[in-house]
Amino acid sequence: MIVRSRSRIHISGEDLVRSTASATGACDARCWLLIGLFIAACSGSSEPPAVATIEVTPASATRIVGENVQLSAAVKDEAGNLLSGLPLAWSSSAAGVASVSSSGRVTANGAGTAIITAASGNKSGISTITVLPAGVATVEITPSSASPRVGETVQLSAAAKDALGNVLPGEPIAWSSSAASVASVSSGGLVTANAIGTATITAASGARSGIATITVIPEPIASIVVAPSSDTLLVGETVQLTPTVRDVNNNIVTDRTLSWASASPTVASVSGTGLVTGISDGVTTVTASADGKSAAATIRVFGPCSTALAPPIAVGETVNGSLATTDCKLTDDTYADGYAISVTAATGVQIDLTASFDTYLILLELLPNATLVQRTFNDDVDPDDPADPNDPVDTNSRIVFTLLAGSQYFILANSFDPNITGNYQLKVTGTGGFIARQQGYTKPGKAPITLLLRAIRVP
Repeated sequence: MIVRSRSRIHISGEDLVRSTASATGACDARCWLLIGLFIAACSGSSEPPAVATIEVTPASATRIVGENVQLSAAVKDEAGNLLSGLPLAWSSSAAGVASVSSSGRVTANGAGTAIITAASGNKSGISTITVLPAGVATVEITPSSASPRVGETVQLSAAAKDALGNVLPGEPIAWSSSAASVASVSSGGLVTANAIGTATITAASGARSGIATITVIPEPIASIVVAPSSDTLLVGETVQLTPTVRDVNNNIVTDRTLSWASASPTVASVSGTGLVTGISDGVTTVTASADGKSAAATIRVFGPCSTALAPPIAVGETVNGSLATTDCKLTDDTYADGYAISVTAATGVQIDLTASFDTYLILLELLPNATLVQRTFNDDVDPDDPADPNDPVDTNSRIVFTLLAGSQYFILANSFDPNITGNYQLKVTGTGGFIARQQGYTKPGKAPITLLLRAIRVP
């Protein structure tokens, strides 16, 4: 007899005996063996295995709206063995973002994140689905920057991409320039450099866009000329150097920035616009440069102690001058004025320096090798006689000397004491005869002439 109980079919041993006996006429040993085997096979449990875990693959995925992804679920028992044939229930936490079919196929519906769950009994597994918007997410321009010269062109290309970085062919691109006067762009992305400067080129597709920076540079400089190419300044004087810049086409260009530099800034300084100022006695080179090209001007600066600044004085001439703080300052802190004198024939002269202060008079000669040497000097015309307390003191100075033809002499009108300023009179008269060279007189306390001459400059 067959008995149905809780969806299971039971065949009783009596039925099996009866069936076997009917075939053989009696239940022999073989009959009873079959009955025993049947009973042993049916004596185990018929309960289904318990579900321990459910693993969903892939555990996460990113899709664009409209795309799909197939999920699969692995049901396992506590030993990690796969269990097949068990029913699975699929569901989505946000069907508006991502819906799922009964077979685990997910459809991306809208931007956002959804949790897809696969359940069997009281166990479940999940997969996180991220949905990105459809359409153009970014626009990339190649190259992203360029530096053409005026008149040159640059071809740009733009790629519209979705949120996953995939190129979207056929998307319309609109090109524009932030400064068309500097760099204009065609509908096909061809950029033309029009003027020196910077422009931003934009490629737009819908609400998305990308940019490229275009820096238009000038034609290279071919030559620079500076005028004047040389000049002479006094300390404190200035001269404006004017550059002429030409490009490779020999065109004069005025939109370039030049760098100015002085080889000896302590002699002459130069501003960023080429204005040169004399600082101290000497020679320097002022250079203007740009784009690897340069031009220079030679600047000679004469300080107050330069013999080149000495005005001439002739035999028979009287000069009224003044010692001032702007004059040449010698190494003993005294001020001096220089005068140049020369004769065409040997001439005896008397040089007188008179002033209200204690004067000092020096006669120098400039040798052919540009060396200054002392010829004579004088402190007081009538020095004090220590043995005669009534002897008057004449602090004026006088030199009597024979000047030789062809020689260049310099007279220094100086003071005995340091930092003295004031008016003086310098007078040169002829004596009519040859006078032997003689050593001058000076009171103790005056610096040696050789030391004083260190402040004098010869061009």
